[in-house]
Amino acid sequence: MDVVFNYDKLRGRIKERLGTQDRFAKAIGLGRVSVSQSLNNQREFSAGEMLKSAQVLEFPLAEIPNYFFAEVVQKHERSKRGVHGDKRNESKKDAQAGDKTLSLP
Repeated sequence: MDVVFNYDKLRGRIKERLGTQDRFAKAIGLGRVSVSQSLNNQREFSAGEMLKSAQVLEFPLAEIPNYFFAEVVQKHERSKRGVHGDKRNESKKDAQAGDKTLSLP
């Protein structure tokens, strides 16, 4: 599996509605180990499991992408996208450039 999904929202909904992953597993017809593997990106959820989850956890089918397809953004990818490091570096560069233009010989 190349893409890693963030199942925090799904975990929260499971806890809110059913209390435990074990109860969730039973409710959707899976074993506890299969659910654990899926939530830890070691096994993929099937389309049927996603549909059953929406039904059991009482969220609209249109919300399935929010629960099952939220990608984890790795630290090195955040810096590539400019989420953290790039903006801070740009500010430092701008400040340094400003210092150079303001200083007199």
